Amino acid sequence: SSGINAECEGDVEETESCNTEPCPVDGGWSYYGDWSQCSASCAGGTQSRSRTCTNPAPAYGGANCQGQNTESQICNTQVCPPRLPSWPEDFKWSSSGVPDGYTCMRVIEFAEPEGHTWQDNFFCWKNGMADPGLRWSMAGAIAGQKCVNTDEAADPHTWGDNFVCLPADSPYDFQWHSAGPIAGLGCIQWLETADPDTWADNYLCN
Repeated sequence: SSGINAECEGDVEETESCNTEPCPVDGGWSYYGDWSQCSASCAGGTQSRSRTCTNPAPAYGGANCQGQNTESQICNTQVCPPRLPSWPEDFKWSSSGVPDGYTCMRVIEFAEPEGHTWQDNFFCWKNGMADPGLRWSMAGAIAGQKCVNTDEAADPHTWGDNFVCLPADSPYDFQWHSAGPIAGLGCIQWLETADPDTWADNYLCN
């Protein structure tokens, strides 16, 4: 024997795979989406937006996203413009001056005798609402406006050229009837009890 030791054959170490399951992935929030439409056009509404737990989505036992997936805010906080008065509930006829809580258009015919008391007659709408643009004319229709003749054929005091007028684009579509209310329409009586010329059955309708 020569007395010389031989080196060991083969690798000094060996490896094997372990814990081969994927590592947990914790969830992450996406960016928020767009705000929703405001629930009101004025005086304060709400809108919301949302996000999803997909950036990344939780996987392999990872934690879900923490927190809320939606948020909201107040929107359109500006004061609402006044609305037009509703027909007929927001309008009123008065034969005794301007009633409390109303803004009015004066209705007068100068040819009427003083004893018929047309000087204190008014057609009115509730305060705080948009001006409906009512105009009274004792000399025919007002050019460029939407007018209706308030004639009482039995009254000899020149009612044939008296008109209630509105802006041309007004949503109201007035009709006058001197023989009672018009079926199917909302009507308001124009009554002057001191005038004997059949003013008990005159109505402005819409």
